[in-house]
Amino acid sequence: MELDKIGHALSKQIPAMIHGFSILTKHGELEIHPEDAPPFIALAEQILRQRLDTLRRNKQSPENR
Repeated sequence: MELDKIGHALSKQIPAMIHGFSILTKHGELEIHPEDAPPFIALAEQILRQRLDTLRRNKQSPENR
């Protein structure tokens, strides 16, 4: 995921998940209701922030210049 896509996800998509969302898999759709959303939101945010940090570190490393 690129930096701008992660930024968009963190600023728009992740906060919108509080209203409920769906997860689409090859076996069908899973509906997550608003009351069940917080742990999913926390995990998604954690994963995306870690990816963002990794991308930023790699971008700043001397071998990438």
